[in-house]
Amino acid sequence: MRIRKIIATSLLSAVMLHTQAQNENSFVLKGSIDGTSEGLMYLRYLDGGKSGLLDSAVISNGRFEFKGKIGIPYITVLSLKQEKFNEGNITRFFLQPGAMEVKLVTGAFDKIEVTGSAAQEEYRQVLRGKVKVDNKYKSLLDSLNATKDKAQMAKLRERLPPYFEEWYQGEYDFIRAHPQSPVSLFLLNSHKGDLPLDTLAFHYNRLSPALQQSTQAAAHRQSMEKLLAGSPGSMAKTFSGSDINGAKLSLEDYKGKYVLLDFWASWCAPCRKGNPHLISLYKKYKSKGIEFIGIADDDATVDKWKQAVAKDKIALWRHLLNGKVPMSDGSYDVSNSLTGHYGVTYLPTKILIDPSGKIIGRYGTEQGPLDKQLAEIFDARR
Repeated sequence: MRIRKIIATSLLSAVMLHTQAQNENSFVLKGSIDGTSEGLMYLRYLDGGKSGLLDSAVISNGRFEFKGKIGIPYITVLSLKQEKFNEGNITRFFLQPGAMEVKLVTGAFDKIEVTGSAAQEEYRQVLRGKVKVDNKYKSLLDSLNATKDKAQMAKLRERLPPYFEEWYQGEYDFIRAHPQSPVSLFLLNSHKGDLPLDTLAFHYNRLSPALQQSTQAAAHRQSMEKLLAGSPGSMAKTFSGSDINGAKLSLEDYKGKYVLLDFWASWCAPCRKGNPHLISLYKKYKSKGIEFIGIADDDATVDKWKQAVAKDKIALWRHLLNGKVPMSDGSYDVSNSLTGHYGVTYLPTKILIDPSGKIIGRYGTEQGPLDKQLAEIFDARR
């Protein structure tokens, strides 16, 4: 009898703890919208599962309400239409367990008012910093938004790096100062392509256990693992495929030589701008034992890829596509994507592999670090 009582008590405790956890993860989001009295509102968020959840709520007399569960406070998307590109009627904010309210104005969702979310208050701090940077570069941004001339647009974009550097630095500073904030986890996920692996790992390890164990952090861990696989010290993942001329290409065939993988795309302006310099490096070091392989993220724009290779005169080395496979629903199967296997999240990215197949260098848009390493390897040879 005593054993049964203990078991019953344990089961009751487990149920109570589960119920408590369920309640703690529950949210109620009430909202109002000026300018729209009826229709549907859409909410996209991570519910603790492996994929995003898209929910909808009926708008009645300008009011709507969502109920659900969310593990940790995290960024969510609220829109008047289901489409991702919904200018003026789409916004992001931090959804969290508990009671929340939002106020919206049709056509001006960027002016959203949120109450009941401590994480949103922290996120506002980040947004205020971005506004200051935007104001500093207002004339440049206004000119970029106003022009439709592609040549002028390209020139203006060349002046953007200082803008992004200041904007990103503000977010880096927030991450450093608020290691326990879910906003920091969100920002880390946003910057996994431009922060070094050791920096990402350092900030991830400073997050609270609850944040580290969240679904949102799982995506960050996977990104770091992929980045590690494509970083110096790791053995390069082998691959094979058909090159731009239909001939078979395998990384295994290059064993015994240095290989530079150039991840680029026909639509990537910085990639195209750097091609003349890449040609000069190829001509300088080709005879000394290095090969280049271009890997283009142009699976959906094959003709433009071929045109870019010809126009930029980079057919000196071999080229193949990234490996994304188009699906019937308009998405892509990226399971065999080379950018995914090497943790490449921004273009251009260049990865240098030594004759044994080990990665010894990873580079972005800056030409200096790659030039220096190639000089150290080859120029010392007499």
